Amino acid sequence: MLTHFFVNVPYDLLVKKYLPLFARQHLNPEIYFSPQILDKWPEDEFKAVAREVEQFDLKTTFHAPFYDLSLGSIEPKVRRVTQERLEQILSLADFFHPLSIVIHLSYDARIYEEHLEEWLENTVQTIGKIIPVAEKQKIYLNLENVFESEPNIFLLVLKRFTSDYIGICFDIGHIYAFTHTTLEKLEQKKILAKIKGEDFNPQKHPLNACIKAVTYHNFKVNHIDDRFQAQVIFDI
Repeated sequence: MLTHFFVNVPYDLLVKKYLPLFARQHLNPEIYFSPQILDKWPEDEFKAVAREVEQFDLKTTFHAPFYDLSLGSIEPKVRRVTQERLEQILSLADFFHPLSIVIHLSYDARIYEEHLEEWLENTVQTIGKIIPVAEKQKIYLNLENVFESEPNIFLLVLKRFTSDYIGICFDIGHIYAFTHTTLEKLEQKKILAKIKGEDFNPQKHPLNACIKAVTYHNFKVNHIDDRFQAQVIFDI
């Protein structure tokens, strides 16, 4: 029985259609809460659904809202709304007891590259306000990639925290759909992909740092003809 196999599903579809299927197949839901659901569904109904999920012996994770939200937005009002949505999500944790919450990092170099330090400070402040609640309830906050083309931006955020309850959610689909990465082969324990990077900049790419989603197991770099070939194993 796969007790930690999770499938993303919008909250309303889980309630109206798919919960019996999840129960029969023992699929644990990663529940996405849209702004409409957070604003319109009464607390008593959330509690009832949470009890039903628990009766089926299913575990849960959450996926936070993301449309038009930004942890590090330069616009203070956008950050305030982002903060409110995250607080709403955390308020449901008392009912569902999720193991983790997926949150889009939402860094887009096309918008924020010239304001990197301001974006970074804003992001750290926004996350810092919810870290104590996550730690108290033992909920992992997993920052997910969408438009980010390299892991370094995640490292810049993670190195600002000492908490064990913040990490990374590596989304292969987002890498393939939104970046200049060509996914050539996906196997159970192996990914073969072509990834475009950028020139090394010591101000932007600090050395001696490792992303939590990467291991050094069987890490290799080989010089073949006029190019380098790297092997990296992701721990996801």
